[in-house]
Amino acid sequence: MNPSTRTGIIQVVAVIIFIVLAIIGSRLLQTQYQPATRHGGGERELFVETQTFVPGPFQIVFETTGTVESLTEVNIVPQVSGRVESVAPEFFAGGEFAAGSVLFTVDQRDFVNEVQRRQADVARAKTVLQLEEAESTAALSEWRLLNGDQPPSALVAREPQRAEAAASLQASRANLANAELALERTEFRLPFDGRVLSSRIGPGQFVQAGASYGSAFDRNALEIVASLKGQELEWLVNSPAADVRIIAEHLGREIELSGELNRGASSLSPTTRFATVRFGFRDSPQSLIPGVFARIEVNGPQRENVARLPASALQQNGQLWIVDADSTLQAFTPEIVFADEGWIAVANLPGETRIVTNRLPGAASGTRVLTTEDTASTPAE
Repeated sequence: MNPSTRTGIIQVVAVIIFIVLAIIGSRLLQTQYQPATRHGGGERELFVETQTFVPGPFQIVFETTGTVESLTEVNIVPQVSGRVESVAPEFFAGGEFAAGSVLFTVDQRDFVNEVQRRQADVARAKTVLQLEEAESTAALSEWRLLNGDQPPSALVAREPQRAEAAASLQASRANLANAELALERTEFRLPFDGRVLSSRIGPGQFVQAGASYGSAFDRNALEIVASLKGQELEWLVNSPAADVRIIAEHLGREIELSGELNRGASSLSPTTRFATVRFGFRDSPQSLIPGVFARIEVNGPQRENVARLPASALQQNGQLWIVDADSTLQAFTPEIVFADEGWIAVANLPGETRIVTNRLPGAASGTRVLTTEDTASTPAE
């Protein structure tokens, strides 16, 4: 065996001996290790942070801001053509009008003439029908004189002629109804209390049916577009008793109105992760206009015996750790009334309770703990 081979074997044997000695030493250290305890022996105790909570009255209150928007915007589109004869004073940008009021009038003379012509057509058709019915009666009388009780044919009874005359009368009446409708449409009205956004109509102007000459919105169809946190929206959707107050400043004065959640979560902001929601008005918002900024205050019903805890007290399994009088842990399942980013409101605590406020992964009921100095908490607000 050459010297280099002998040296290699010696090195391998030395490494194996070192590993064996290290394993033996580790086993010896493990058997001699005693965990540190508070009393110098027994089971190990965990060090935890605790706080004493006293349940009390609690009310969910939060605010957000939004912008007033119109639910619908209606174009000013006349249904008949003609020259504008008159325009209401309020039918200009910013003007307010009542439902059914005449906003502008198109020259009615041609339409009045058309109604009169159609009325004459109806009168003529009535006369033709009456003549056909009289001739039919005479023909039937003559048939009975000559043929007795033998049934007459439809031609003898002039049934086709009478049917034609009746159809002509019906068509004439329909034409008259269309003419009267066109005459009615020479007075332009809208079926809601509204405000004019823009108007391009003036006396003497010729308007074309189907063309747009401005726009208006329904003063009772306003809503507020705002943003809410996911927790706030979830609570509001499930809380019909919540009081929603809308405060807006318009024309130098503050307006306070009662509101409600119309629609929730139409979209989610990719940056803030807030949900876009729309609040409606329970009171008439007729004094507001689109674009006004508003503040929304949401006040939930007050509940008794609720404690406000830091969010860190809620463990990963959705439970709380309660510290008993003998400093041992007991698991507790909370009834969470509301949750925000940094805190939770719990409704079913058994009176004054000492709770672990830091996360304890892997802890178990009955574990003894060492605690920090407790800080008494005030009741939930």
